Amino acid sequence: MQWIKAIFIGLILIGLSVLAVFFIWLAPVGAAYSAKVMCSAIFVNGLTSTRAREIDVLADNNPLLSLITTNVDLRNQAVSAHAFGFRKRFAIYRPNLGCTLADSPEHIAKLRNSTPVMTPVEPRPLLTTSLPADVDRRALNSILFDAMDEPGLRPERRTRAVVILHDGKVVAERYAAGITAETPLPGWSMTKSVFNAILGRMRFEGMISDLQEPVLINEWQAEPGDPRATINYDELLRMRSGLEFDESYANPLSDVVQMLFIEPAAAG
Repeated sequence: MQWIKAIFIGLILIGLSVLAVFFIWLAPVGAAYSAKVMCSAIFVNGLTSTRAREIDVLADNNPLLSLITTNVDLRNQAVSAHAFGFRKRFAIYRPNLGCTLADSPEHIAKLRNSTPVMTPVEPRPLLTTSLPADVDRRALNSILFDAMDEPGLRPERRTRAVVILHDGKVVAERYAAGITAETPLPGWSMTKSVFNAILGRMRFEGMISDLQEPVLINEWQAEPGDPRATINYDELLRMRSGLEFDESYANPLSDVVQMLFIEPAAAG
């Protein structure tokens, strides 16, 4: 009977350990992720709360996120999320700033009271043109439909928009349900391509003399010995800063996940 008792106690200890890991390390990440993603989807992208949760939070069947409860406050433009009432996290929307994570009502009040006055910037509309005669319209339409198609694999594509330009003008576009040409969407890694093109133009025009020179960002230069002070443009373009950093989005304890959803200042 002693071995049965030992197994029983062992199972209890394992269960307590799993609960400890969940509530100490995993639940805060899941709550923060759910709050931030839901907030941006609803108050920036204009999606409904149901659709935002289905296609942005739960689409990949992550077991951690399925344990997180979210509450949307439309009047105050905020979202809260928690795991069984614990490890609560908030995300608030501020005009022209988007959604920001907060870990307490006091933090929310501080953010709202310190919101800077922002002048909205209207994007320059893209010019459109008729399809050039030498472009195969059927092939182009096939590309548009293939990009939006879901082949039934995991993770899903969840493509929101496809815009095709020719000589700087829009020749074809297609959008997912509920998305229009005016819907603000996150750029994610696509932004890198735009940034690289802009930096290349700056180098061509002589605004940057050498890609090997350090990037002069005040926060990186403020503290003597800060290793970020030596990061140059070339390293940023290649995403090789030289700093030790784990960019694994599947691991809730990785550097990038902790930076985005746990650290009070992501740039710190």
